[in-house]
Amino acid sequence: MPNRILVFTESGVCLVRAAPDSWEKHGISMYKTAHFEDVIKELKTGRYLLLVVSLSKHNAVMIQQQLKVLRNLTNIPIAVVAEEHVDTSSKLAALINGADQFMELPLSLDEAALTILAMIRRFTEYNEDNIPITVYFDHGVVVSPAHRKAFVSGTEIELVRKEFDILCVLVRNHGIVLTYDQILEKVWGAEYIGGEREIIWNQIRRLRDKIQIAPDLPQFIKTVHGVGYSFSPKYSAACFEN
Repeated sequence: MPNRILVFTESGVCLVRAAPDSWEKHGISMYKTAHFEDVIKELKTGRYLLLVVSLSKHNAVMIQQQLKVLRNLTNIPIAVVAEEHVDTSSKLAALINGADQFMELPLSLDEAALTILAMIRRFTEYNEDNIPITVYFDHGVVVSPAHRKAFVSGTEIELVRKEFDILCVLVRNHGIVLTYDQILEKVWGAEYIGGEREIIWNQIRRLRDKIQIAPDLPQFIKTVHGVGYSFSPKYSAACFEN
């Protein structure tokens, strides 16, 4: 199966000029887009193992801002490729804002391909917790376990550790009713003795209060009386693997 990479380039210049079959010989499948909105849309599909972002002097400031957003949306490796020579401060800014690798043109096909494959290999083979990091639901609900961040309608929700852990368990089992004991076992692990439902009741109440940031939003966490809870907003894009 080809290693699918997503390329964000406004100018159309990124990596090296090579025929598609040249990349395919290296096992790389590439999709290019010039629009930031398309990058976000494509990342939601969870199909890519690497994001390549093209940087030039005219778009450097905007790219640095966009890198911060992209890093919050995905944990796949991000490579920034400069279309021309840039100063050291621009390279450092890209790395600080979320890039994993910084390269400058010109690059040979072999150099670009081997760098890409090395980044993908580190991500897929050496990352035992390799799961796509973000799950998107309707009403602007975004949960990113790797960054321990949650957003509702574009507002970041401040959650303490157990609250976030409970939210992740519910999100991973979206639409499934989890019993009180199942949630307690998954979140508290060895600390859980059993029969302590008041703990989960209080945690769920606080979690609901925090994510219910507007009165017109639906109740995302559903109670199944006598059984447990389920998380039930509609998927916008699912990015978790089992």
